[in-house]
Amino acid sequence: MSVGVIQSRSYYPHRPIGERCGHAQISNDGRPANEWDLKIPEFREEMDQLEENRLHPSLTWAEHQDYMAKLTGLMLKARLGQIAFGKAEEGNHIRDTLVELKPRLESKRVAFGKKPRLLRLYVAEPARTPRLLVGLHLATKADSEGGLTEQNESIDVAMERAYSWA
Repeated sequence: MSVGVIQSRSYYPHRPIGERCGHAQISNDGRPANEWDLKIPEFREEMDQLEENRLHPSLTWAEHQDYMAKLTGLMLKARLGQIAFGKAEEGNHIRDTLVELKPRLESKRVAFGKKPRLLRLYVAEPARTPRLLVGLHLATKADSEGGLTEQNESIDVAMERAYSWA
Protein backbone atom coordinates (compact mmCIF):
# COMPACT_ATOMS: atom_id res chain seq x y z
CA MET A 1 0.00 0.00 0.00
CA SER A 2 1.44 3.40 -0.88
CA VAL A 3 1.94 6.32 1.46
CA GLY A 4 -0.40 8.48 -0.61
CA VAL A 5 -3.24 6.01 -0.19
CA ILE A 6 -2.87 5.90 3.58
CA GLN A 7 -2.58 9.67 3.85
CA SER A 8 -5.70 10.15 1.74
CA ARG A 9 -7.55 7.77 4.08
CA SER A 10 -6.98 10.03 7.11
CA TYR A 11 -3.64 9.05 8.62
CA TYR A 12 -1.39 12.09 8.60
CA PRO A 13 1.99 11.86 10.28
CA HIS A 14 3.40 14.63 12.41
CA ARG A 15 6.15 16.50 10.55
CA PRO A 16 9.04 16.19 10.52
CA ILE A 17 8.94 12.40 10.89
CA GLY A 18 10.67 11.31 14.08
CA GLU A 19 10.53 14.68 15.80
CA ARG A 20 8.68 13.36 18.83
CA CYS A 21 10.98 10.35 19.23
CA GLY A 22 14.12 12.36 18.56
CA HIS A 23 13.63 15.67 20.35
CA ALA A 24 13.02 15.97 24.08
CA GLN A 25 9.69 17.45 25.03
CA ILE A 26 9.08 17.99 28.72
CA SER A 27 5.71 18.90 30.25
CA ASN A 28 5.33 21.73 32.75
CA ASP A 29 5.69 19.32 35.70
CA GLY A 30 9.02 17.98 34.38
CA ARG A 31 7.72 14.65 33.08
CA PRO A 32 8.22 13.50 29.48
CA ALA A 33 5.50 14.98 27.30
CA ASN A 34 5.25 12.02 24.88
CA GLU A 35 2.88 9.18 25.72
CA TRP A 36 2.54 5.71 24.23
CA ASP A 37 -0.67 4.27 22.79
CA LEU A 38 -0.16 0.49 22.83
CA LYS A 39 -3.80 -0.48 22.36
CA ILE A 40 -3.82 -1.98 18.87
CA PRO A 41 -4.81 -5.60 19.65
CA GLU A 42 -2.44 -7.20 17.14
CA PHE A 43 0.44 -5.12 18.48
CA ARG A 44 -0.41 -6.12 22.07
CA GLU A 45 -0.34 -9.77 20.96
CA GLU A 46 3.08 -9.26 19.36
CA MET A 47 4.41 -7.67 22.56
CA ASP A 48 2.99 -10.58 24.58
CA GLN A 49 4.67 -13.03 22.19
CA LEU A 50 8.02 -11.32 22.71
CA GLU A 51 7.61 -11.37 26.48
CA GLU A 52 6.53 -15.04 26.44
CA ASN A 53 9.33 -16.18 24.10
CA ARG A 54 6.95 -16.84 21.18
CA LEU A 55 7.60 -14.00 18.72
CA HIS A 56 9.70 -16.06 16.31
CA PRO A 57 10.77 -19.71 16.56
CA SER A 58 14.34 -18.88 15.49
CA LEU A 59 14.87 -16.60 18.49
CA THR A 60 16.29 -18.29 21.55
CA TRP A 61 14.83 -17.72 24.99
CA ALA A 62 17.85 -15.52 25.83
CA GLU A 63 17.37 -13.47 22.65
CA HIS A 64 13.69 -12.93 23.46
CA GLN A 65 14.68 -11.73 26.94
CA ASP A 66 17.50 -9.50 25.66
CA TYR A 67 15.27 -8.00 22.98
CA MET A 68 12.51 -7.33 25.52
CA ALA A 69 14.95 -5.43 27.74
CA LYS A 70 16.42 -3.47 24.81
CA LEU A 71 12.98 -2.68 23.42
CA THR A 72 11.75 -1.41 26.79
CA GLY A 73 14.77 0.90 26.96
CA LEU A 74 14.22 2.19 23.42
CA MET A 75 10.55 2.86 24.11
CA LEU A 76 11.53 4.93 27.14
CA LYS A 77 14.08 6.82 25.04
CA ALA A 78 11.39 7.50 22.42
CA ARG A 79 9.04 8.78 25.11
CA LEU A 80 11.83 11.09 26.30
CA GLY A 81 12.60 12.21 22.73
CA GLN A 82 16.13 10.77 22.79
CA ILE A 83 16.22 8.49 19.75
CA ALA A 84 19.11 8.99 17.33
CA PHE A 85 18.20 8.50 13.66
CA GLY A 86 20.28 7.03 10.84
CA LYS A 87 21.32 3.74 9.28
CA ALA A 88 23.74 2.88 12.09
CA GLU A 89 21.55 4.43 14.80
CA GLU A 90 18.58 3.14 16.79
CA GLY A 91 15.87 4.78 14.67
CA ASN A 92 14.94 5.19 11.00
CA HIS A 93 12.39 7.25 9.11
CA ILE A 94 10.24 4.88 7.04
CA ARG A 95 8.49 5.92 3.82
CA ASP A 96 8.32 9.49 5.10
CA THR A 97 5.48 8.31 7.37
CA LEU A 98 6.62 6.05 10.23
CA VAL A 99 9.44 5.61 12.71
CA GLU A 100 11.31 2.31 12.95
CA LEU A 101 12.99 1.52 16.27
CA LYS A 102 15.84 -0.99 16.10
CA PRO A 103 16.80 -2.64 19.38
CA ARG A 104 20.18 -4.31 19.06
CA LEU A 105 21.57 -7.21 20.99
CA GLU A 106 25.03 -6.82 22.51
CA SER A 107 26.32 -9.62 20.30
CA LYS A 108 24.79 -11.67 17.54
CA ARG A 109 24.61 -15.30 18.53
CA VAL A 110 24.05 -18.16 16.17
CA ALA A 111 22.38 -20.89 18.21
CA PHE A 112 22.05 -24.42 16.90
CA GLY A 113 22.72 -23.29 13.34
CA LYS A 114 19.86 -20.78 13.34
CA LYS A 115 20.54 -17.51 11.58
CA PRO A 116 20.22 -14.34 13.66
CA ARG A 117 16.98 -12.34 13.58
CA LEU A 118 16.65 -8.60 14.01
CA LEU A 119 13.74 -7.02 15.90
CA ARG A 120 11.91 -3.94 14.61
CA LEU A 121 9.19 -1.80 16.20
CA TYR A 122 7.16 0.42 13.88
CA VAL A 123 5.74 3.58 15.42
CA ALA A 124 3.32 6.29 14.28
CA GLU A 125 3.45 9.93 15.38
CA PRO A 126 -0.04 11.07 14.35
CA ALA A 127 -0.41 14.77 13.52
CA ARG A 128 -3.90 14.99 14.99
CA THR A 129 -2.80 13.87 18.46
CA PRO A 130 0.11 15.92 19.84
CA ARG A 131 2.84 14.06 21.72
CA LEU A 132 1.37 10.61 21.01
CA LEU A 133 3.48 7.62 19.93
CA VAL A 134 1.45 4.69 18.59
CA GLY A 135 2.92 1.17 18.66
CA LEU A 136 1.89 -0.33 15.33
CA HIS A 137 3.83 -3.52 14.65
CA LEU A 138 6.57 -5.58 16.26
CA ALA A 139 8.34 -8.00 13.93
CA THR A 140 11.58 -9.78 13.23
CA LYS A 141 13.53 -10.05 10.01
CA ALA A 142 16.47 -12.09 8.83
CA ASP A 143 19.85 -10.44 9.34
CA SER A 144 20.64 -10.71 5.63
CA GLU A 145 19.60 -9.36 2.24
CA GLY A 146 16.66 -11.78 2.36
CA GLY A 147 15.38 -9.90 5.38
CA LEU A 148 14.55 -6.87 3.24
CA THR A 149 11.47 -8.60 1.81
CA GLU A 150 10.31 -9.48 5.33
CA GLN A 151 10.98 -5.91 6.43
CA ASN A 152 8.93 -4.47 3.55
CA GLU A 153 6.05 -6.78 4.45
CA SER A 154 6.27 -5.62 8.07
CA ILE A 155 6.27 -1.99 6.99
CA ASP A 156 3.14 -2.64 4.90
CA VAL A 157 1.45 -4.15 7.99
CA ALA A 158 2.46 -1.12 10.08
CA MET A 159 1.17 1.29 7.44
CA GLU A 160 -2.18 -0.50 7.31
CA ARG A 161 -2.43 -0.40 11.11
CA ALA A 162 -1.70 3.34 11.08
CA TYR A 163 -4.64 3.77 8.71
CA SER A 164 -6.87 1.52 10.84
CA TRP A 165 -5.85 3.36 14.03
CA ALA A 166 -6.72 6.72 12.49
